[in-house]
Amino acid sequence: YFSPDGKIMYKKYYGFSEDPFALNPDPKFLYLALGHWKALSSMMSGIKERKRLMVITGEVGVGKTILIYALLKDLTKKIKTAFIFNPILDFKNLLKTIFQDLEIPLEGKEEDVPSLLLQFNQYLQERLARDEIVAVIIDESQGLEEKVLEEILKLATLDIPAAKALQVLLVGQTELEEKLDSPRLRHWKEKIAIRGQVRPLT
Repeated sequence: YFSPDGKIMYKKYYGFSEDPFALNPDPKFLYLALGHWKALSSMMSGIKERKRLMVITGEVGVGKTILIYALLKDLTKKIKTAFIFNPILDFKNLLKTIFQDLEIPLEGKEEDVPSLLLQFNQYLQERLARDEIVAVIIDESQGLEEKVLEEILKLATLDIPAAKALQVLLVGQTELEEKLDSPRLRHWKEKIAIRGQVRPLT
């Protein structure tokens, strides 16, 4: 509904107290159908119980992103989070974006991948010593290049003590499952501790 001057009048016309079509999904409007509740619960428990690697998939528009916002709202201060919502990056720039979200200052001028990984490992050691958790959440993960996805899977499953602090949650459309089925990634797929699917409402 539009007013004579062309302004949208949703709230007045329908008696809404708030704008129903905000740009970012608002978790207070989340309707937890059984499938959504199961997906959110598995995401939350996977991070808190240090399951290391989790994958949640679903078709476009089923509510995956609003579940991430609900998850972020409910995580405690002992869980440091990096939320990547535009994963069309190479691995180096993905790491730098994670650093930015976690407020990790870049040390020195060298920003090659080995240097970044070394610094990230030190950060994880510090968090582990404080019994804290670092959660890296990547939305639209189906957009990751296969080689970048492989590096993330490697990072999430490193067999070193510091890596126990790191939890990686990949959220994406069903194409993500197809990528994980590729010969290159099949080995890493076996290391996924939690896999869930958000289905449309009946």
